Amino acid sequence: MNPVEKKALAAIERKSGKLKALSRKLYNNPEVMFQEFKACRWLSQELKALGYKVKPGGRELPTSFRAELNKAASKPTIAILAEYDALRGIGHGCAHNLIAAVAVGAACGLAAVKKELPGNVLVIGCPAEEGGGGKIQLLKAGAFNGVDAALMVHPSSDRTMLDHGFIACRGLDITFIGKAAHASGAPEKGRNALNALLETFNALNALRQHLPQDVRMHWVVMEGGTASNIVPERARGEFTIRSENNAYMPTLLKKVKECARGAAMMTGCRVKFRVNSYMYSSMRPNRPLAELVRDCFKQVGVKAGFWDGKGGRGSSDIGNVSQQVPALHPSISLRAPASVTGHSRELADWTQTPRAEAAMVKAAQMLALAGIRLLTDDKLMRGVKRAYKQGS
Repeated sequence: MNPVEKKALAAIERKSGKLKALSRKLYNNPEVMFQEFKACRWLSQELKALGYKVKPGGRELPTSFRAELNKAASKPTIAILAEYDALRGIGHGCAHNLIAAVAVGAACGLAAVKKELPGNVLVIGCPAEEGGGGKIQLLKAGAFNGVDAALMVHPSSDRTMLDHGFIACRGLDITFIGKAAHASGAPEKGRNALNALLETFNALNALRQHLPQDVRMHWVVMEGGTASNIVPERARGEFTIRSENNAYMPTLLKKVKECARGAAMMTGCRVKFRVNSYMYSSMRPNRPLAELVRDCFKQVGVKAGFWDGKGGRGSSDIGNVSQQVPALHPSISLRAPASVTGHSRELADWTQTPRAEAAMVKAAQMLALAGIRLLTDDKLMRGVKRAYKQGS
């Protein structure tokens, strides 16, 4: 490790107390997608104090921001991505409070060696990862224009991995409209919208055996009636469909709609669809970036491996980023008990433990190291860009 890298890591270590305080503040003030006004303000303030020029998001995405360190040296440019939205009803059960603090920590390390960096550092505030497609909107707005590589780190309850096998994802709502009636006195006059929704669930469960192995489908009832003695005249379900193959998603969506139309026909109800206008893409691999991150993890005392195909597969809008610029989304273990799983209140609480906070500091140091090497090693950056073009 050279003196520049040591200087950056030392700066992060000195900042660790403030990073922990920031994570705790976010934990205590969870904000769901597109409502992250406090988080956006707090991160912006921290970055301004580090010397970054912060530009707030526009009217269309007000809880985003773009912080720039060294605009005069615009090439090469790396982006550190911050997420800070919480889960509906859970809080920071996906540990985005740690992700935000990690991004600020990495920004601190890179700011400490600003004069030694030949390129530019961006910190991009990315709201609404949990279902809102914030990064997709940022891509459309040009927030990633000129970025040569994008990096972030996601906490994991158990494993430190260089990739996750992220798969494509799309959300939709299905609403059934029936006819209310007295459930005992005149049931024959009603049309049960809840039955239509439940039959859709049954149809999709039957469909599973005829779908490719990588497909995932899951759902929840959002509306199902108002009283047990009234035939439900309206029912709504929220659905998520996934596949590792971006090209298969339209076919999968068509099959889901066909199941719902069949259920509507069976029950005499009408059906309406509201499909998200965006789709989370699968992650485009980049081996040189992954090997860089593995080495930087090693430098800070963390062992990381490639995804082994075991365990569940999620989705993230960083997949869309990876389709336009070289990007990587590794995870770092919080060394939590096996009972602590992602998207749970238990994981949210675990982010406040000494183990989780120690991992947060290590992740920030790793990102700073990776950023320094990307900005100072032309050969490395060329390899990253070549791998992106080749999709390998």
